Amino acid sequence: MSIALAEQWSLLGGFAALLAWAFAVGWRFPRLRPAAAVAGAIGLSHAVYYALFLIWPDVLDAAATQNFSIAIRFQVLFTGALLLALAVRRYR
Repeated sequence: MSIALAEQWSLLGGFAALLAWAFAVGWRFPRLRPAAAVAGAIGLSHAVYYALFLIWPDVLDAAATQNFSIAIRFQVLFTGALLLALAVRRYR
């Protein structure tokens, strides 16, 4: 197994763990559910991406893989922007 492949499997495991952790935090601490939902959404989309890429590679062709990758980068971009906007609003 190459280093790049091992890193991708690690990312799949990490994002799946993030999704599980976000679910547990949201279940246990109702006040933290908004943050847990955001973390869970990022974990879910990335876990699905790496699962499709590594476990079911026939589902995505090259163009679909690239489009999915771009879409989840936009998700991270907008999530970061929303996080900062909410922090500024809360600060005021």
